[in-house]
Amino acid sequence: MSSKRTTSQVHHRLRIRNFGKLSRADIRVGNFTVLAGPNNTGKSFVSKLLYSIFNALNADLEQERVFRLVSSLRFDSRRLVSVDGALVARLRRIVSDMEDVALAYRKGDIAALDQVASILLEQATELKRALPETTQASESAEDDALAATAHGSRRRLHERELSRLLQSIDRLSHELKQVEDSRAFIEDELKHRLRRNLLGNFQVPKVQDLRSDPNRNLQVHIDDLLDIDGSENKLRLGLYSSAFGKLSDTPNVVYLESPIYWKIFTPLRDVRRFGASLGRARGTALTGVPDYFYDLVESLTYEYTGEMAYPEIHRWLVDDVIGGKVSVSEFGEMSFEEAGRSHPLSTAATGVANIGMLAMLVERKVIDRGTMLFIDEPEAHLHTAWQTVMADALFRLAGEGVKVVVATHSADILKWLEVHLKEHPNDARLVALNRFPDPRCDEDDLMVQLARMKRDLTKPFFDLYLRGM
Repeated sequence: MSSKRTTSQVHHRLRIRNFGKLSRADIRVGNFTVLAGPNNTGKSFVSKLLYSIFNALNADLEQERVFRLVSSLRFDSRRLVSVDGALVARLRRIVSDMEDVALAYRKGDIAALDQVASILLEQATELKRALPETTQASESAEDDALAATAHGSRRRLHERELSRLLQSIDRLSHELKQVEDSRAFIEDELKHRLRRNLLGNFQVPKVQDLRSDPNRNLQVHIDDLLDIDGSENKLRLGLYSSAFGKLSDTPNVVYLESPIYWKIFTPLRDVRRFGASLGRARGTALTGVPDYFYDLVESLTYEYTGEMAYPEIHRWLVDDVIGGKVSVSEFGEMSFEEAGRSHPLSTAATGVANIGMLAMLVERKVIDRGTMLFIDEPEAHLHTAWQTVMADALFRLAGEGVKVVVATHSADILKWLEVHLKEHPNDARLVALNRFPDPRCDEDDLMVQLARMKRDLTKPFFDLYLRGM
């Protein structure tokens, strides 16, 4: 082995204060990022936080904001009882045309965004002109109380619906006029998307519930990207100028967790639909299943073209390791195919599902060059031999351009990494280690850090071994 210190190339440094299990943490993110430590020390909190941030940064923020604003123009035609059908049809046509314009916009084209804003402003003006003059009437508290009673007039209901539509049009027009300030436009949508991600991925009713100390602000800082500050009443976000050139650097962000979710996919899909209906009614859908699972489900529905980026890794996992492949039907049903037979994934061994899911994501190009892959407890349900297979596969992906973030408490995976770095010391540049429960951005030799991590994870076994002597 080389006598040189084994050090890594760090892509991002993440500083966290007062978040979840962690009063403070300083995290290094590289091509192959390891968050290692005992249970209940905050590893998953960090990986979910990072996923929430990079998923938000990777979104088509401009299109999402425009479409969200346009979608606010939807109205309930059942309440427009005193308006003739031709006018209702015209209003619906204009709103539908505006949604088509918003959906046609593609990420990052600021010139096109200006054009889209101009078209939508013209359509908003047309929509406003189509409204009856009664829409202009103001709504008093007394009117609101009347409309809320069972005896409120049907005429009043339709006037209120039209008045809300007018307010949405005015709000949309105001927002579209701000498009020239693209940074503020993007920051505002990023804050909205990030808040939604945090609520959905951590399944909490409000972001402030993620603070470890309710009397202090939640703070997150990523060098050259962003700052987040969350108090009791507000979530503030600031993007660095350098971040705008990096927003589209990552083609896809994936979070792969327990294969148990995939084995009970059908009932979870029904839970999602039920939760979505609750979310519309109450503002937040807390179903117990994190949003990142459904994000991945959605990515599997996209049509993929071209050749997979990592065919050798896929062939190795499918042919040499599990002897079959996981497939998904056009209806989203998961199955395992082996020896010419196909059976539901729910009947396959969970370890097979674990490795099979990784292979399927490679095959369907969900994992592609530049993808950021988060995988929580990759050792779950795997024998030691397959844990090292999983570690090897993930490291190969990292070496080929996938940014891999692993949260683990497996001493076997850490041992595999230690042996690999002894045999291939130059690969240390890919690795960023973070030791929990108190991760700090120290500059110690990677092998020293690995030794400490293994000691933490194996100590309970050796203590028990000594007791049994």
